[in-house]
Amino acid sequence: MATQADFRIVNFNEHLGNNVGDLKVPAGFGSFNFKGNMSTVKSFVIDNPPVPNEAYLLIQTFDVNDPGHKIRINGVDLPLEDLPSHPAENKWQTGMKKITGTTLKQGVNTIQIIRAAGGDNFLIGDVVVHWRESA
Repeated sequence: MATQADFRIVNFNEHLGNNVGDLKVPAGFGSFNFKGNMSTVKSFVIDNPPVPNEAYLLIQTFDVNDPGHKIRINGVDLPLEDLPSHPAENKWQTGMKKITGTTLKQGVNTIQIIRAAGGDNFLIGDVVVHWRESA
């Protein structure tokens, strides 16, 4: 079976936290909408059948302190730690997360970030979802 790689860039520009004033957006990065405990559900389309276990995502975050936050794809939480905590405060970081099994599907897919309980406030920039699919 011939396969090819594809990807989608999903823009969030959202602030998750317990208080809109607890985190300032760094200069030059535009505006971020405060969403509280859950990001907006974003969608992206996969044109051909994705190959199971051949997908990952890159997520751009700012100032994550708690590693318990979750990434949900098509209503299913990805396993284990999803957003790595930052080694230094007030810094952007790009993390990588493997998408296992048959989480992705042909057609419309959804992605959402869920904030862990506690006082962590952080920003979500862009998420790049990358997969292999039938050619």
